[in-house]
Amino acid sequence: MNINEMGNNNQKKNEAYTTIEIQKKSGRKRTYIDLKLKTDTGAHSNILPVNLYKKMFPEHLIHEHKVKEGILTPSDVILTAYGGTRIPQLGKTTITGTHKGKTIKCSFYITKTDGPAILGLDTCRKLNIVSIN
Repeated sequence: MNINEMGNNNQKKNEAYTTIEIQKKSGRKRTYIDLKLKTDTGAHSNILPVNLYKKMFPEHLIHEHKVKEGILTPSDVILTAYGGTRIPQLGKTTITGTHKGKTIKCSFYITKTDGPAILGLDTCRKLNIVSIN
């Protein structure tokens, strides 16, 4: 299954995207989902809009923007976009992601936003997507 960004499909030429393979477990069954993310070296956190989360894990939602109790870890973190706008979030989850053979556990904030999933600097470095010299 391929999950792409929602809302804005007009990629700007100065934006970078990557795809990571997400491992989804359901009992003994494992499935893999290719998730397209915007690489944002200015972001301190990974962001996954609830609309994409819903496509990936429909069994975790009660309805449109309501996740079942106990699925997400509550978070008091205040997320802000470039420019200072607050980003409303539902909580945090850990997802196993693989990029070019390197697998790590990635923390994502599930947000009430449109737009692409975002991979922050720390995760980009851990997956060898970017390096800082």
